Amino acid sequence: MLIVTDPADPRPIFRQIAGQIRSQVESGDLPEGEKLPTAASLAKTLGLNRNTVLEAYRLLRDEKVIELRRGRGAIVLGLAHSKQSPELARRLARVAQAEGLGLQDVVKILKEEGLA
Repeated sequence: MLIVTDPADPRPIFRQIAGQIRSQVESGDLPEGEKLPTAASLAKTLGLNRNTVLEAYRLLRDEKVIELRRGRGAIVLGLAHSKQSPELARRLARVAQAEGLGLQDVVKILKEEGLA
């Protein structure tokens, strides 16, 4: 697993990490069942605080991309688990419309956050 952070990137480091892991899951480079490095190990490799990596892992857990197991680490759940319901898309569309955002605006924001 290759993760590279960019201090010039406006996104927080934990979002950069989460976005890269998410992309590797989507591309199949990180298959379902793959065990991720421990937060401490990845933090040491990247020269970051362990809590930064934990925050990225928690975000991915909340998105159902990975499962966190106490004492056993993080396991990739795969794309089938990370797909959100159509209701979530409808809610996003309603919020975007209420805020006066067009599709391009929403896509730009999602890309900036590492979600698209």
